[in-house]
Amino acid sequence: MIFQYQISINQNQTLIEELNEKIQKLYDIENTTASLFSESITLYDTVNEGIVAIQKGWNGTGFSVSLDTPEWKKTVQLRWNDRTKKLEKEMEEYVKKLKKKVPNITLKEWSELY
Repeated sequence: MIFQYQISINQNQTLIEELNEKIQKLYDIENTTASLFSESITLYDTVNEGIVAIQKGWNGTGFSVSLDTPEWKKTVQLRWNDRTKKLEKEMEEYVKKLKKKVPNITLKEWSELY
């Protein structure tokens, strides 16, 4: 009888751990999507500035680009660089987690994963 209770307790603990992992993933998604929405508003404004600048560049004979770097272009470049750095950091964190899960992998095996 006690043995059956212990089995039930173990099963419930496993279920609780799985649910906690799912909850953590949902929290992670929530954090990611919140930043995506705030970034999208800024990106939307920047794209609109670019469209206005391009529309102003058209004249009767063709398209003229100012020699000065427009502010919207600088913003897009900065955002792109930030995005690249963020993705590199996420990749490094992912690789660290992967190494912990697969601790005995050889360097050759590791290179074959890429």
